Formats: sequence, C-alpha cells, structure tokens
Amino acid sequence: MQITFIPNTNILPTLIVEDTPDADIALVRGSPQGFSGVQYIHMSAQTPNQNGATYFFSRMSTRSISFSFRIHAKSIDEIQKKKMEIAQILSPALGEGTLRVYPGEDGTYYELACVPDGKPSMFSSMEGHNGTAAVATVSFTAYNPWFTSPVQNTVEFTAYAGGFQLPFRLPFTLGEFGEGYIHYAGSTPTPALITITGPFVNPVLINTRTGEKIAIIKALNTGEKIEINTDPATSYVHHIDATGAVTNAFSTISTDSVLWQLQPGENHIQYTESESIGNTPIRISWHDRFEGVM
Repeated sequence: MQITFIPNTNILPTLIVEDTPDADIALVRGSPQGFSGVQYIHMSAQTPNQNGATYFFSRMSTRSISFSFRIHAKSIDEIQKKKMEIAQILSPALGEGTLRVYPGEDGTYYELACVPDGKPSMFSSMEGHNGTAAVATVSFTAYNPWFTSPVQNTVEFTAYAGGFQLPFRLPFTLGEFGEGYIHYAGSTPTPALITITGPFVNPVLINTRTGEKIAIIKALNTGEKIEINTDPATSYVHHIDATGAVTNAFSTISTDSVLWQLQPGENHIQYTESESIGNTPIRISWHDRFEGVM
C-alpha cells in the first residue's frame, strides 16, 4: 500500500508515504482513518401524529481523512529540513491537492481532491533516536467525498431507426428498439459525459434504472454535436458546430429533463428521436467512483 499527496503547485515535490518499515517516510500501520466510508445525512420528514418518519433520500457529507507516518534522518539538521518540506507540502494555503491511494501492488490507484487541515502539532519526536526521527499525524478534508479512478471508461455506439446496430463496443450489448446496457463497476452513482453527433432531431436518452430522461429540443446537421456533462457540480450542455466552435446549449434541454447519473451495476439506456433521419453516433464516458478503497 502507498499513499501520496500531490500539492496544488509545481514547485513542491509529492509526499510519498509507503507501507514499509524501512522507507524514508513510512506509514504507521493501523493509523489510516476515513478511507473505508463516509458519513451520510439522511433526509426525512414527520407529519403531526405520525409514528416514526418518512424517508426521502440520503446525501454524503464531506470526508475526513487522517493517517500517521514516521520520518527517519541521519542528523538533526536533516530531520528539520524534512519536517519543513512536509509542512510546506501540507499547507492549507495551497488549497485542494490530490490524495492518491494505491491499495495493492498492481499499480492501480484512486484519487481524492482534498485540503490539508494544517495541524500546528503535526510532528512529535520519537524517543531513543536523538532527535533524528519523528512521527507526523496529518488530516485532510475532502469536499467531494468520492474516491475516483483516473481511468476513463468510454462506450461508443450508433443508433439507427429501429434500434442500436453494429458497430458497438463492450460493455454495451445489442438491444431491440434502441436499447442498450452499460455495466458500471463503481460503488456509488457517477456522472456521465454524453456526446451525441448529428444528424438528429429532438433526441431523448433515458436511463430506465432511474426513470430519468435527457430530452434535447433541437435539430442538428451532420458533424454537429451536443455534449452533456451530468456532474451536478460542473454540469453543462454544449453545442459544438462542424468547425469545433463551442456555445452554451443548456436552453435546448427540456424542463422535465434530469441530468442522470450511472448507477452501480447494470444501466438500461434507451435512445429515441422525434424523426428518423439517419444513424446517430453516441458516446458515453465516465469514471468509476467508490465510497471506500481500503
């Protein structure tokens, strides 16, 4: 296992904490907290004279992360230099950095955007080392609580009148009447980046897993695109013309549309148009998200 923190600057190095006793910066085993789950806030309401309450939905709160590591040096001057460098890397004044967690030895890692909390008592001396070793306990706050895989998954397919036809790429499977399936391997809903390439007239994409639809009230010619980002924090709808020029197209989304997210497991996707004017290339991309990684 390895934990690294990349500060929000290119003038400081990455902090690398390894789960090996002889490492220059060694993780204290059993110290990581907040990597397995996150606190939820459950929304409910109670009417007069009602026993219990009516549940509506749950929302993840911010994530708190902490762990401890040991620092070894050959001299007091060297340990002081290392402590100063680590304090600079973990300065909250730099804003959000990137925490990377490598749970195994296969090189797979997950990322979390977070801000160091900046404890004044971060370091404590280790007895019996004449001041050449120290233990640091650090903590972070992640306002976006999900661990995210850096690998982008992409499905491309072409919708024709009468249903999805070849060519297509797994994990999409052939379905009737414009149907398909995406298998999402994450453990929590994840936003999608959807690109629909013209020609089309008033296309509709439905995720029947949630019953939510994205309906575009617009006709596009060959080579034009609509790009939809369904992340609530950064959502947008862009029109991209044949020259690559980008304009805001949020007004083309119907008022009853919901920018749906992919749900863990199988997602049944349906595509329709108000007119059948030819094949419509469609691309859906996403990153796997997880509540916990260890």
